Amino acid sequence: MRTDLNFGVGRKILDNINGVGILYGNNVQHGALEMLVGLFQHYDLWDNKTFELGAITFGGGILSKLPVTKSGTFYTNIHLGVVPLAGNSTRYGPVTSEFRDYNYGGGLAGKFLSTLEFGKRASATFIGYYYWIHTYVGHKGDHYIALIRPRLEIRFINNLSLGFEHLVYYSDRYPADFHPIHQVRTEQRIFLKVFFEQFKRKD
Repeated sequence: MRTDLNFGVGRKILDNINGVGILYGNNVQHGALEMLVGLFQHYDLWDNKTFELGAITFGGGILSKLPVTKSGTFYTNIHLGVVPLAGNSTRYGPVTSEFRDYNYGGGLAGKFLSTLEFGKRASATFIGYYYWIHTYVGHKGDHYIALIRPRLEIRFINNLSLGFEHLVYYSDRYPADFHPIHQVRTEQRIFLKVFFEQFKRKD
């Protein structure tokens, strides 16, 4: 699970939550390449100035680990899945707490994460998300959402890292009864990351 708290330009302090759990899978190894192939469940929540989205996804995925040098490791995550239910913000209608400002829908989702780790001190990462959401209840139409976020991190104390990332938000809305809306927005962030490794149980 990953969550971002934004004390800068976001609509709220909670910027996003991304959770993933494995439902079924197997480990596969080919030479130095290690992979986990399986069926996963995802929960994603995004809340920013371009879109607000909460989605549950089920689908296949591959997680891989490949040593490239004595101190460098290349990690890759690829996921494709079906979104049976999502809550998706709309830009139409009154902006007030007395009215629902989101649609219910579903569709497809894809995720890609690639990280080159230099020992335990630094890493370079590229992350991409893509969603297609078709409205079930609300303003009929389709919403195509994309987010890319390359970043650099430097670990300086145990599980604390300082990093910089560049985010690009894409939102293409094609409602049935309104004209299309295309939005692109960028952000740059300096962040502090706290990483909790898996908990170990003492018997």
